[in-house]
Amino acid sequence: MRIVEQSYDKEIVLALGLFDSVHRGHVHLISEAKKLADDMGIELAVFTFRNNPFSYYGRDTKMVFTFEERTRIFEELGVDVVIGKTMDYEYARTSREDFIVSIAMNFKVKAVVCGADYTFGYKGSGDVDFLKYYLKTRGIPLKIVPYLCTDNGDKISSNLIRKYLSEGRMRLANQLMGRPYMISGDVVHCFGRGREFGFPTANLFLPDEKAVIREGVYATTVEVDGYIYNSVTNIGSKPTFNDYSLTIESFLVNYKGNLYDKYITVYFYSKIRDIKKFNSEWEVRDQIGKDLEVAKMTNRNL
Repeated sequence: MRIVEQSYDKEIVLALGLFDSVHRGHVHLISEAKKLADDMGIELAVFTFRNNPFSYYGRDTKMVFTFEERTRIFEELGVDVVIGKTMDYEYARTSREDFIVSIAMNFKVKAVVCGADYTFGYKGSGDVDFLKYYLKTRGIPLKIVPYLCTDNGDKISSNLIRKYLSEGRMRLANQLMGRPYMISGDVVHCFGRGREFGFPTANLFLPDEKAVIREGVYATTVEVDGYIYNSVTNIGSKPTFNDYSLTIESFLVNYKGNLYDKYITVYFYSKIRDIKKFNSEWEVRDQIGKDLEVAKMTNRNL
């Protein structure tokens, strides 16, 4: 899979969207675009942003997945090319006309696929009707994919997923995405208390652009060097140690070796409990052991 930004010289079917959570509706759309590309014998390209576009419109909305995490999912879905545009203040003011013209001039688009609620251009001034009109003048077919709904009739959307994440309702968020929520990054140096307790510990920073999930202790797994380890992850403060900063700390089962500076991915499955203050470090150690047993049972039943 190739990642480009300005241009690409091969014919493509283009899937348009932000795809910030790559939820089940997005997967369905990309699947439909993939079928079309295969039928036409050309490559499938997905358009998205490398950074958080919401901040350039004065919105405090965060991304569910980072660009790197999304590209990994795109590759799993059979995407050939990712058009990763970097949002800036100039591009945020691009008119709906210029948005389409720029894509048409720099990419050999032979068909376009988007969702029924897709918008583009300055303040979302472009919609599927305008897109259909413009593409028709160029002889480019447009396939509009209806959005998917939950069993309750709610539209599957990144906004709904962000809501569930902020409430700690990880199972519901994962159901809408069709995959576990994840946080990826390089393990950073910290106090090393977990190793003192006998549990290999990995600490991560949460990227500024990424949606914050509710504080608590979660059943997780951690991927290190291609291997998956059962784990439990604490997101939030550590009141027992008078540390009230936001931390992401994972305790791994049966990992041998040094985790510092390794690139890892933490997959979240369900919330085990809220954060609480303990009377001693030994109570913390005992609770971590109990949490890990719950996590292993949770992961075994997935």
